[in-house]
Amino acid sequence: TKEYLDAMPEEGLAFKPTPDVRSFAEQMAHLANANFGFTAQVSGKANPYQGQNLEKMDAIKTKAGLDKMVLESYDFVISALKG
Repeated sequence: TKEYLDAMPEEGLAFKPTPDVRSFAEQMAHLANANFGFTAQVSGKANPYQGQNLEKMDAIKTKAGLDKMVLESYDFVISALKG
């Protein structure tokens, strides 16, 4: 996932192969949302983004914001696994 994030330039975050699918940034946010949601559900740890639609957050409009969110989701998974 990190390699995909690194390979996509900032101007490509809104890229959609077709109009009816998620953009690159929305798909990465969808993945992060799944990491947070499933991990919270099985571990009992509080989802820091509970009730928020990550695909609609302003944070995913920048490469730095998107990277931070996605990597934070993996850190959340790793932390839960260690617990």
